[in-house]
Amino acid sequence: DIEIILTIESEGGIKDFDKGDGVNLLNERLDLQLSAGGSLVCGDTFSDLPMLEAAVKKAPQGTKAVFVTEDSSLEEKMRNLCPDSITVPRPDVLVSALNEISKNGE
Repeated sequence: DIEIILTIESEGGIKDFDKGDGVNLLNERLDLQLSAGGSLVCGDTFSDLPMLEAAVKKAPQGTKAVFVTEDSSLEEKMRNLCPDSITVPRPDVLVSALNEISKNGE
């Protein structure tokens, strides 16, 4: 097996690229203006926490999160990063909720 991991320069030296770096890169390259708020971050594992952290740093009051998990330690870390967040136990619950939101937004 070969595992290839992208590394980048950071303030503390070289580090592995994570989903938070991806959020920052997309924000910069696509001019998403995440600092204006209105972001919804969805995740389901600990590797999604850097993505949430990056979004919260851009807009502490304008970021919400939904994680698909029944892992209480992941839920706790998510809520510590973003108090305006919820968890759902299964992906189909999230899909149903987003479908309802989109219907109400038409």
